[in-house]
Amino acid sequence: MTPCRHDNRLIDGLYSTGGIPVIVSWRCLDCGTNGGTKMIYHMCQSIRGALDMNPLDFYRTWSGVVTNDAGRTMSAREVREYFYDELAKGHEVIPLEECDNFDFKKGCRGHQEKEG
Repeated sequence: MTPCRHDNRLIDGLYSTGGIPVIVSWRCLDCGTNGGTKMIYHMCQSIRGALDMNPLDFYRTWSGVVTNDAGRTMSAREVREYFYDELAKGHEVIPLEECDNFDFKKGCRGHQEKEG
């Protein structure tokens, strides 16, 4: 069954494989479609949530974790500047891993799990 394109879904089952949440089944609250198709959702980070952290927690959490496009590890101060730049672009969340179906307002829009 092909999932509908609405975002308003009630999740019936959820499990995690290797840190990636997988939706087992869902029901659309807009059109009533039921889906048994397994969906994979990549994790994302709320930019405002990160910026609301106290400075020490922000430093401990983000220092040495993020790399720039050149592959260099960024300092906590550089990460904070990057987050403010993302907010200026209108982005609310950022992906925590590679995702080709990402919405910078809501996060990963989901990927159907491949059979086999």
